[in-house]
Amino acid sequence: MLAACPSGLIVSTCGTSEFDAVVDVRARSTDAAPLACSAEADGCTGAALGAVVRADVAAGLTFVVVDGRNDAAVGHYQMSIVY
Repeated sequence: MLAACPSGLIVSTCGTSEFDAVVDVRARSTDAAPLACSAEADGCTGAALGAVVRADVAAGLTFVVVDGRNDAAVGHYQMSIVY
């Protein structure tokens, strides 16, 4: 995602994921330390699977990484991004 201005960001796979997901947000590079990670926050309210994360992002390139909590956590998902 390319953010034109600093803003809050919400990324969610709640209710759409077939696996126990982890979502993190990184600035400028996929190798950068996460700005926010769903593993460090409460999960989806009322949804058995998926993840949600909130982050403040600066203007510029922002990456969203979706992964499984373990090697067996694989499947399809839909992601919503509110910027």
